[in-house]
Amino acid sequence: MDLGDTQHPKAKAGLYLHFPYCLHKCAYCDFNSKVASSQERDRYLDALRREMDAVAPLHGDVVFDSVYFGGGTPTLFSPQYLVQVLEMARRHFLFADRPEVTVEANPNTVDVTGLEYLRSGGFNRLSLGIQSLDDVDLRFLGRVHSAREGISAFTGARAARFRNLTVDLIRGLPHHTPESWRRIVDQIVDLGPEHISCYGLTIEEGTKLHRLQSQGAFVLPDEDTALALIDVTDEVFSAAGFVHYEVSNWARPNRECGHNLKYWQGGSYLGIGAGAWSYLGGRRYGNVRDPREYARRVFAGEPLVDEAEELGGWDLVAERAMLGLRLVGGVEFEGLVRGTSPEEGARLRSVLTELAGEGLVWLNNGTVGPTPRGLVLLNQVGVRLLSAQ
Repeated sequence: MDLGDTQHPKAKAGLYLHFPYCLHKCAYCDFNSKVASSQERDRYLDALRREMDAVAPLHGDVVFDSVYFGGGTPTLFSPQYLVQVLEMARRHFLFADRPEVTVEANPNTVDVTGLEYLRSGGFNRLSLGIQSLDDVDLRFLGRVHSAREGISAFTGARAARFRNLTVDLIRGLPHHTPESWRRIVDQIVDLGPEHISCYGLTIEEGTKLHRLQSQGAFVLPDEDTALALIDVTDEVFSAAGFVHYEVSNWARPNRECGHNLKYWQGGSYLGIGAGAWSYLGGRRYGNVRDPREYARRVFAGEPLVDEAEELGGWDLVAERAMLGLRLVGGVEFEGLVRGTSPEEGARLRSVLTELAGEGLVWLNNGTVGPTPRGLVLLNQVGVRLLSAQ
């Protein structure tokens, strides 16, 4: 299997494994996921193991302090399979002491017995795709679980001794008002998770919701309502003791997602599976997306990487800034320009000074971060950074 040159200096990194299958394709979803037979899923799992066999010798000098099983819905596979994959990863790669090990799950794919097996098998963080505790919302999104099943999955995870639980929510649905949304986030806070990811609904081309919207079947909330929903979210979560640390993420103190912080802070990560991306030694590369083609290439011994690029110059500076400005606490300016030219550093400082003058970012003692307005207008900030080329 030709993987190219992925050698890099010793570093802490994250390990991501992609499981691209779901029981049902949700109406809003444009992720790399699909519905498939059990035979295809089993073949994929074999391919995932074989890719690990191939890439592990190239990364013997890396210490992995976070592991993330994402999807799709990893818990479509049995707990026994998932634990076997995790054990295989432990044998192949060097893990740090007490790494953060996350598995994503949908409420209707887990029970207490299975969750207990995952917990005892080494998973210490569970990400539940609850999305809403309103059945009207769930039907609109095309979810195949109910609000009651979402609550049951959460309480089942607690019974299975998971002490680091995160839930996903989606706001900004057509019928959302500040009052109806407050009821939902109040219920989520009452559940007592350690971490909450809350995303605004975006309509992606090719999804069922995109087709319905183009037919005039619904209208999203106007800008004033959308901003009010954001205000309610931050108000309720902050009052409950959550820290808003990234544009779409809130956590109890010291419960931020260590794996995802690597993406935003420009850290290193290795991706295994169809469509999985890696960033190591300044090189970013992604596997072929289609799961069937991925498995075919693995078993044929053909290259898996479909896209690769060496980041440098202004592209590297702009990307570091765009990712770092997702973090509410900001990032150090020197980290954004490390390894680049003085001219690029001066250009970045000039752009950030302009953005600060417009109330989109703040600058303080060598640190730069987004203002509340800048968090709402992150896309605009990104366009400005890219256009400064």
